[in-house]
Amino acid sequence: MNHQARSRRFAISQINTRYGALPGVMLFLAGLTLASAPVQAQTESGASESRVQSGGFVGLGVRAAPRYQGADESKTSGIPVISYQWANGIFVGGSEGLIGYQHPSTEPLRWGVALGMDEGRNASDSRELAGMGDVAARATVNLFAKLAVSERVELSAATQMGSGLDSKGGLVQLGASYGVPLPLTTRVRLHVKATWANDDYMHDYFGVSASQSAATGYKVYTPTAGLRDVTVGVGLQHPLGGQWMLFGGVNHTTLSDAASASPLTRNTSYQSAFAALAYRF
Repeated sequence: MNHQARSRRFAISQINTRYGALPGVMLFLAGLTLASAPVQAQTESGASESRVQSGGFVGLGVRAAPRYQGADESKTSGIPVISYQWANGIFVGGSEGLIGYQHPSTEPLRWGVALGMDEGRNASDSRELAGMGDVAARATVNLFAKLAVSERVELSAATQMGSGLDSKGGLVQLGASYGVPLPLTTRVRLHVKATWANDDYMHDYFGVSASQSAATGYKVYTPTAGLRDVTVGVGLQHPLGGQWMLFGGVNHTTLSDAASASPLTRNTSYQSAFAALAYRF
């Protein structure tokens, strides 16, 4: 079996120390949270090749990202990566969730359901959040679908439900990716995605309540449902020989007007990056 084919449709997961207070099962699942969504796109050998095969990889990576959405400070973390998907459609790790099921269809349309994780936000993440209180990490229910329009073009849609202070936050994401044709074994995919958030999500992550205003000095801010951000990026995978591979991704995210107007927002656009060395099996 071709190693590149076996590694398709797998994505990266990260262990974040903020989950240390969660129960043991949730701690394990949190360790499979996706580190960088574009990594999945660039591990696919082609959008039209949709048959699921068993396989996965393990490795080590590093990630650089803002301390919170809209922050002007970034943090760099070293993280283990691990992912596996069975031919029957069950998977662990990936951009769709921590653990889930993808219908093992050979059709251009692929769909499924997964248990995900919203990693929340700690007031200790940045001095700008002092007095805002924590947004706890939450388990989420994710639905997803992907359509291979051609060998290189893929459209995607996904929802996430259950995030935020009262588990009422929700996201809807629409995206598209394009595999850049290269003569060598290196694979590059370009992607763009837009994310819509409901009232609860926008209020929990970008809003400032009256009590938070009194504690922080920020003005009261109550954003409504709407576009959260638009992200463009590129992902790359390069085989190193044998079953080893190097992969990574770079994103540029631009916040919407509602998110940009938040008193918490310091940067209306920001970058994130991820790179890892992994062994396929």
